[in-house]
Amino acid sequence: MDHYIEISILPNAEIEETSIMSALMQRLHLELVSSRQTSVGVSFPE
Repeated sequence: MDHYIEISILPNAEIEETSIMSALMQRLHLELVSSRQTSVGVSFPE
């Protein structure tokens, strides 16, 4: 593993955490597909 990024979602009264994470994962997926990246792993906390 060359790089590691940890993303934490801070509480927000106006937007649910699941909505933020969903939007983030969708954008990440689209960017990885468009840049043809195949050696990327994503893990989720328990």
